[in-house]
Amino acid sequence: MNKINKLFDKDFVRNLFIEKVLPLYPEAIDIGEIKIKPYKKMIWQETYHVVLDFYVEFKLQENKSRKTHIICSAHSSEPRDTAFSVLEYLWKRRLGKGVVLPRPLFYCPEFRGCFYRALDGKDLFYYILKRDRETIYDLTKKSGILFARLHRLNGDKYRLPKFEESNSRIATVIPGIKKIEKRVKQEYGNEMYRKISEQYYKCIKKEEEYLNKNPRLCLIHGDAHTENIIRVSKRKIGLIDFTDFSLSDFARDVGTFLQQLGYALELKFLYEKDFIREMKQLFLNEYLKEANIQLNDSIQERINNYYKWTALRTTAYWLMKDNPEPHKAEEIFQTLKEIDKNNKLAQD
Repeated sequence: MNKINKLFDKDFVRNLFIEKVLPLYPEAIDIGEIKIKPYKKMIWQETYHVVLDFYVEFKLQENKSRKTHIICSAHSSEPRDTAFSVLEYLWKRRLGKGVVLPRPLFYCPEFRGCFYRALDGKDLFYYILKRDRETIYDLTKKSGILFARLHRLNGDKYRLPKFEESNSRIATVIPGIKKIEKRVKQEYGNEMYRKISEQYYKCIKKEEEYLNKNPRLCLIHGDAHTENIIRVSKRKIGLIDFTDFSLSDFARDVGTFLQQLGYALELKFLYEKDFIREMKQLFLNEYLKEANIQLNDSIQERINNYYKWTALRTTAYWLMKDNPEPHKAEEIFQTLKEIDKNNKLAQD
């Protein structure tokens, strides 16, 4: 039996939490009922990739109790110890007033899993689907501030955690161009292979030209998109998913978020082009203001490059997922053609 199945056993989980989590909450005297909900459940004979939500009852004095969600992200071949150390670092440093982070709880080597207390709220993508323009505006503005604060963190008195080296360059970020090339060529032939490969390598070359000059690097999220931004309250925003953190060019987070925000707003033709352009410009303006950066040609070029790379990763996702949707990949290729043809900026 795959060892990860132990995390679906309530008695096992309760004993694990009594040992690892209960000491972190001195006001609690015991662990009560636990409900288990898998967000991601990919389990094979020996390998696995799971994201689990444990809804845990903490028993307090005087027959009182409190419930909270604890998340576990575990992967058999990609240990989450780095993600846990990043979360611990951010938890100590914080990101300033109005920004909330999940509380790190423990890392479990047996499952290669990171356990942390969840944030209570809905993500930005949820509000995009709900067509809640007021909340979209608010979260987009605050996201620019959040990422600027994140990028300022390195170089202070706290020692930075170690990172997965593969996360620092787009040539090696999972799934990596070699894996994409192999899958696309096998399943779609030479034409699609050339389409994605040529543009991907152009993005890699441009990044290497900049990073090889030994610029000042900063702490980046690495997967900046709308589902990782959480509305905790009217005044507070949260950030989740710490798997792809690394030291790299800040423009990567900016370009990635601009592409993902625009793409999410374009899905199902929910929003007009003027609103999409306004939101992308709002994010960029708030980022630059909080970071105290003047936009110049070099920064804009790097933002555009990461914007295109993120679009290519999205293309690869539609081509390689379990139930592929190649027509969506073609739509993205067409958008990239228009960007190159009209020399558009990422925020246009």
